[in-house]
Amino acid sequence: MVKQRNCSTDPNLDEVSMPDAQKRLYRRLSELGIEARILMVADVYDAITSERPYRQPMSEEDALRHIESRSGTHFDPQAVAAFLHLRDVTRTAS
Repeated sequence: MVKQRNCSTDPNLDEVSMPDAQKRLYRRLSELGIEARILMVADVYDAITSERPYRQPMSEEDALRHIESRSGTHFDPQAVAAFLHLRDVTRTAS
């Protein structure tokens, strides 16, 4: 389970300690709705688990680790948590 973090209250995501590029990313992400942020995560998951002419697909386990490791830096932690939850719900429903 991914621990949810909030950029405005989590001391690990305090903007004071963030590099400028990361600050800009968080500001831009905050302007998007949660739906768009979840789609960003889903798009990356699809891209890295799909075969490409120039590389083999990443395994599902490695892809999830890749996404979780970037929660809070490349992806909104709430969007990652929601993506993982939706993925689990759809797996149990089928």
